[in-house]
Amino acid sequence: MPAFSVVMIAQDAERSLAWALDSACGADDLLVVDGGSRDRTCSIAAAAGARVLERRFDDYSSQKNFANSNAAHDWVFSLDADEAIDPVLGAALDRFRRTSAERLPAGYRVERRSFFLGRWVRHGGWWPDRAVRLFNRHQASWRGIVHERLELHGAIEDLPGHLEHRTYADTEDQRFRLERYAQLWARAQRQEGRSGSHLRLLAGPPLAFLGRFIARLGLLDGRAGLWIAWGQARHVFRRETILLSGADRDSDNEPARRSLSED
Repeated sequence: MPAFSVVMIAQDAERSLAWALDSACGADDLLVVDGGSRDRTCSIAAAAGARVLERRFDDYSSQKNFANSNAAHDWVFSLDADEAIDPVLGAALDRFRRTSAERLPAGYRVERRSFFLGRWVRHGGWWPDRAVRLFNRHQASWRGIVHERLELHGAIEDLPGHLEHRTYADTEDQRFRLERYAQLWARAQRQEGRSGSHLRLLAGPPLAFLGRFIARLGLLDGRAGLWIAWGQARHVFRRETILLSGADRDSDNEPARRSLSED
């Protein structure tokens, strides 16, 4: 019968870390890889019974692949520091443990719902939000510097329940974290030999706003939908500005030192 590790990368994540780890108390192994926190992240993780490893953050995929390689079990559940496993998903993970190894796929897809500015977000491209989170690490690898994707070789099935995502703490947190993603995106584009575009700089932000707020019905989420659309527009503007300038800021400065959790 398969055991599984809950694996997390974290940095300056004290706001939600205890909540996230408490939801994963049914795991056979808890591992937190800290990217250089200056708050109580490491002590909170240790108090929750997690093994804590430290590795300087370079990008999301390499950090997550390092974490997977240090998991105690071949099956890994990837959990962010601002997410929690709801009871239905927790029960499904318990049933997974009792499944015959011969009947297992390569991975399981999970649905996530996000909470922002006092409400569950249902539109704007944030819902439905499905991704593989439970997988055999020998059949999977993370790719991409930012907004990383899991490459999985084999069959995928769905698990019932949800991940509950406490996304940005507020609009200021949203701004800081999207700035981080813009810097990392520009770095990734530069490594691929791409340059900035004045056309994308001018046309991209309004198209991003309209895409989120109108085409994807973000307006139905009220203030949260408005800020999601505005944040996406600003993110597009900043990443093109950084790419055109030829200078993305170092990952150790203040805007980059927020939680490593993705949006």
